[in-house]
Amino acid sequence: MDEIQSALHNMDRRRMLKLGAAGLGGMALAGMQAAHSKAGKQGRPESHHAPRAKRVIYLFQSGGPSQVDLFDPKPALAKYHGKDIFELVDKK
Repeated sequence: MDEIQSALHNMDRRRMLKLGAAGLGGMALAGMQAAHSKAGKQGRPESHHAPRAKRVIYLFQSGGPSQVDLFDPKPALAKYHGKDIFELVDKK
């Protein structure tokens, strides 16, 4: 028992987070495998649609515009719609 208390007392934050994350990931994996095996035993497919996707592309763009910036109304955009951008830019 003293060994466990000593190990916990000497554990730094980085080691604790690493062990905690590994434990949570293991529990999530076990839960997904249990759900998959239950569906297989009962003879039910997981989805009623046949999978068609061959590949998935995931894009993460750090620093991109937020959804607030993309969906807010922009009156200046409507004002300059259809005009030549080069006429609006100062040529020096």
